Amino acid sequence: MKNKNVACKNCGWIHFTVSAKYVHDWLREWVEFWIKSTPETRDNYGMSSGPPSPRIYLHCFSCGSNYKNFIRPTKLQLEKITGCTINPILDKNEKL
Repeated sequence: MKNKNVACKNCGWIHFTVSAKYVHDWLREWVEFWIKSTPETRDNYGMSSGPPSPRIYLHCFSCGSNYKNFIRPTKLQLEKITGCTINPILDKNEKL
């Protein structure tokens, strides 16, 4: 699957799409990292109670809108993203 930029219909925040396989691979790597980490390292990542939830890929980073609520961004929206962080979100055609 090729990643693509998408915009939240609610707030316009730009994300890039990822596949369910990507999310599962990411979680597996995080769990391995967490298990091997010292409590100090876990605290540094803000993960004292465990690795992050894959649910972070299901909602807009800005407003919390559902991943199904994303569309192709306009040229103007894409021009505004220069120099900012773009967050990943599950492709709306996939399921976790």
